[in-house]
Amino acid sequence: MNYLLMMMISMRWLLVTYVIIAGGLGGEVEGAGLACNWGLRATHPLPPNIVVKLLKDNGFDKVKLFEADPGALKALGNSGIQVMVGIPNELLAPLASSVRRAEDWVSQNVSSYISKIGVDIRYVAVGNEPFLKTYKDTYLKSTFPALQNIQAALIKAGLGRQVKVTIPLNADIYQTETDLPSGGNFRSDIHDLIISIIKFLSDNGAPLTVNIYPFLSLYADPHFPVEYAFFSGTTSPVVDGPISYTNVLDANFDTLVWALEKNGFPSMPVIVGEVGWPTDGDINANKDNARKFNQGLINRIMQGQGTPKRSTSPPDIYVFALIDEDAKSIQPGNFERHWGVFNYDGTIKYPLDLAGNNRSLTPSKGVRYLGKQWCIMAPEASVSDPNLPNMIDYACTYADCTSLGYGSSCSGLDVRSNASYAFNMYYQTMNQQKGACDHFSGFVSHHNYDCSAAAAAAANKLINGYSGSPLGFPAQSISDKIVAAVDVDEVLGNFISALNRFIADRYSLNHSLSEYHVYEFFKIWNCSRDEADIRVHEFFKTSYFKTGIHPIPGARQALQKLSRFCNLSVVTSRQNAIRDHTIDWIEKHYPGLFQEIHFGNHFALEGQPRLKSDICRSLGAKVLIDDNPRYAIECAEVGIRVLLFDF
Repeated sequence: MNYLLMMMISMRWLLVTYVIIAGGLGGEVEGAGLACNWGLRATHPLPPNIVVKLLKDNGFDKVKLFEADPGALKALGNSGIQVMVGIPNELLAPLASSVRRAEDWVSQNVSSYISKIGVDIRYVAVGNEPFLKTYKDTYLKSTFPALQNIQAALIKAGLGRQVKVTIPLNADIYQTETDLPSGGNFRSDIHDLIISIIKFLSDNGAPLTVNIYPFLSLYADPHFPVEYAFFSGTTSPVVDGPISYTNVLDANFDTLVWALEKNGFPSMPVIVGEVGWPTDGDINANKDNARKFNQGLINRIMQGQGTPKRSTSPPDIYVFALIDEDAKSIQPGNFERHWGVFNYDGTIKYPLDLAGNNRSLTPSKGVRYLGKQWCIMAPEASVSDPNLPNMIDYACTYADCTSLGYGSSCSGLDVRSNASYAFNMYYQTMNQQKGACDHFSGFVSHHNYDCSAAAAAAANKLINGYSGSPLGFPAQSISDKIVAAVDVDEVLGNFISALNRFIADRYSLNHSLSEYHVYEFFKIWNCSRDEADIRVHEFFKTSYFKTGIHPIPGARQALQKLSRFCNLSVVTSRQNAIRDHTIDWIEKHYPGLFQEIHFGNHFALEGQPRLKSDICRSLGAKVLIDDNPRYAIECAEVGIRVLLFDF
């Protein structure tokens, strides 16, 4: 499957998530104010209305979203908060290929929210650091055309003056051969492209956006002068002609200013799209350093302090980030999940004075939590068991264990506590669902708030960690959740492509995937119904079926998000003959997500079939996610809403 197709399928799963959750089933940069990034890569994201209240309570009047999340945008309606809405890099290629697609995106994600909900959208961020060296030119050809098409779409929508385009770029787009800001220029491999983009932005009265991370300078270079990353002014300055630089943020920003001046854009407005300091995941990522850096940064913002090259025109600066994201990628390091000024539940990590007058942070309000129960390593379990490392690896594959890494806050735990941390994080991430703790059978014991004093002490030591802050996972009450039924084939896994490969190799029948518009395979293979059923059951015995079916891109992440709002159960037409393998496959790729798994036993060689509509009604399912129009109609006719998943 090619990359673009995988991206499109992943985006379809994102759309499924949004439908269920959201549907109830001038050329100058604005003046200085508190601005931040609101990321959504969390297993238990805070309800958007709570986040918006958190923003307002703490004086943030600008926010940047990395995607046009319906829940976040709806909550921002009429809030008085200015919004920069992002377009993920995965959408650059399709948006670059067609102005019509760009028009559709603007209509759905900008125009409708401005006109219908009152969201104050000021910028559209096209991509995020698309020219980062580690991307190896993946977005080199699509970024600028996507930018041009989005701009054209905004103009057509009558928003060309109100909403400006920009591209958040990593600071690695420029460099200096002299190690001084005055030597700044754009990277030679992308110089002409960057100049074309900047000219386009300038011609349309739009700003350039750059992400600057002093922490990464310290992370990448063990010899980097530590104090130069902060704003204390106690380090030896870097002297560049008449200017002395006492911190890397000023020096980095002015390197860009020099590059702009050299290329004919001395007055180009610039936004700092991301800057901050993480609190965990590295030896230099801790609360003391984060407080020191972010307090210095906020002081500069509130004082309207610019850089030596732009002392009278300080840029908008978006603090990265508002809240931790425990499902964020850990490239380039474990610290990626710990940039938040607040913990992922909106509680305060460390004190900050937001306005220079001892105005302290305000925590989130109205957050509900999962119950006080934990999954920890049993006292009788042996730490020398050879299976223990695999169990820990499994837990940390699906839960956030970055605090256990070298230099992190919990790196000093012994083996037993390390395992307990991993098992419990998995259990909490899976919403304390039945069976989540049992996955580690033989190694764990399950405790609740009323457990014995010894067990409670052990659990609380892990829950509270070394920081003393409670590990509380935000949750929605079970009674508030709707029941959603989820199909397997072509919704969770790519059954048809594996089957088609088997048919081609075994029977020399070459069919394209587009021919599989029905599950009555005899119509496609030109054979009898009985013969088709025999071939399918023959397929079940082969490696094509046993190891050749892979998860649909984006499905697990979307379902994890849906599990906060829905009680999920599998309802599949698969046969009883492959029940055990199917359950094992689901547990491997979608661990702990489904409360029940039901089989319709359709097209089986033996046993009675069961209608999907009957199964759904017995579960009390309000929604079915399925790719088969026949089942969609069947369930819709009995009052069950259906999301027809077009794989």
